[in-house]
Amino acid sequence: MAANTLYNRFRRQDGEHPFPESSSSQGSNPQRDPLDDSLDQLLQPNDSYSQNHLLDQIHESSFHPQEQSPLFGTIPAEIRNEIFRLALQEYDDPNKPYNVNSYHKRPGFGGQTRVDLALLRTCKRVWLETRAIPLRDLEVCFYLGSGERKPPEYVLNHHHLNFRTWGKTRNATMTRTQWSAVKKIRIIPQLYTFEPAIIHEIFQPYAGRNFKPAITRGTFQPYTSINPDTVTITLRYTDWWYWETNTPLLLSANDRSPTPVTNGIRFPSSVTKIVMELETMEGKRKELEGIVADIVKRPDAWAYQRDDGMELKVKGGEDVKEWKWEGPTTYDGKTFQHHPKGEKMWYVVKVLTWEVVKEEGAWAST
Repeated sequence: MAANTLYNRFRRQDGEHPFPESSSSQGSNPQRDPLDDSLDQLLQPNDSYSQNHLLDQIHESSFHPQEQSPLFGTIPAEIRNEIFRLALQEYDDPNKPYNVNSYHKRPGFGGQTRVDLALLRTCKRVWLETRAIPLRDLEVCFYLGSGERKPPEYVLNHHHLNFRTWGKTRNATMTRTQWSAVKKIRIIPQLYTFEPAIIHEIFQPYAGRNFKPAITRGTFQPYTSINPDTVTITLRYTDWWYWETNTPLLLSANDRSPTPVTNGIRFPSSVTKIVMELETMEGKRKELEGIVADIVKRPDAWAYQRDDGMELKVKGGEDVKEWKWEGPTTYDGKTFQHHPKGEKMWYVVKVLTWEVVKEEGAWAST
């Protein structure tokens, strides 16, 4: 009876109960992210749940050690943990691919993502050892800017004047405890949104008077205290100023000023690495290389700040990486005169890394 009650909490991602004979009558909403209904239930108990909840009662003295299984009786914990980590990685759902000519489809973003959580339902010991892995390895992504530039499953999380931040629906259901487990954040901004106040609101939302949450359903809790160690900023070809008219590249939040886009941006004190992916079409490679050269040449001018006063500075030389990919020449059915003929063209991506500087000329990681 107790086991059946416990597993009643664990509905499969397709809406079916893991035990057909006791299936729930409530199906899943296909519009919701697969993690929406399961993160609260399977990872760390919701802050609002009673301490007497069955999940709270699972601890090392309450489960069978399962040592008859090679997974626990033979395989070392380090290898077992790596197996669990790989099994719980987020991946593109093959049944929900993005449109090839959409603004948001690119390498690493081929479609809506999911995490298969069936592993967490196998037994109490597995649940205890794996419940935090999906959040720890999960990269939470935010899109800043126009709604037509973000994937369909992203909803308006909050807005400040004309600036909009888009995130997955699960952002509204995750607790502060769960947010504290998130270590990787990705920001995909249109350049006009990459301003100090907007970036600050991602990590400490609703601090400003004019900033209002857009999600009000359920028991929404502002996700204060997001303390990642790595922040990745992806600037797509279509996020640059006036890319539609082939305007020269300008890495600034102001289209009339050459002020470095990093100016005034502050991140939580937990951040030890910032990665910037700067993408453009192959035909504008020299413009991009000029920007990268300036960043590397003037690390002080292009430094990021942390809340504790520490600086993160760019690492040059061999630490500047490059990769290419072949993508569309049209977006949402629109054509552009400066694009090559045909359906495909090459994109080049420069990857730069900022790390904390402990003292003059020395990075904290070295």
